[in-house]
Amino acid sequence: SAFQMRFLKQIACMIAVAAISCGCAKDYWGGREDLVLVEGKVTDEDGSPIEKIKVSFIDEASVLIKSVYTSNKGEYECLIEADRFDDKAVISVLFEDIDGNQNYGLFESANHPISSKNTKKDEDGFMIVKLDCRLIRATPLENTRQF
Repeated sequence: SAFQMRFLKQIACMIAVAAISCGCAKDYWGGREDLVLVEGKVTDEDGSPIEKIKVSFIDEASVLIKSVYTSNKGEYECLIEADRFDDKAVISVLFEDIDGNQNYGLFESANHPISSKNTKKDEDGFMIVKLDCRLIRATPLENTRQF
């Protein structure tokens, strides 16, 4: 019946949202042509992975598209709608250490632009952007004022 079909669609949507939010984007993605998988690894100057780095995807109007966090292996993945990668669009990828010293140091933020020029097709012909980032440890500012 129509009710059962709507119910099944709602369940499928909930599973998809859960898969994306739990970091299982590759499993859910399944090579959908309307999505681009952006993935990478965040490391420190020594090449060690950094966990709990916030990775935000921001469009040209400074509107947040989506944010994800790096795993304990420093890896992240995010699915973004393919139409955001038109010929002239640029997405800013902002890497931020928002937990302070909890991930064994304080790291400077980094911002990397990506566009359709960064997309590559995998062996099945689906779009992927690979973006690794090396963050630099922040040094405490000398003579800073406490308010």
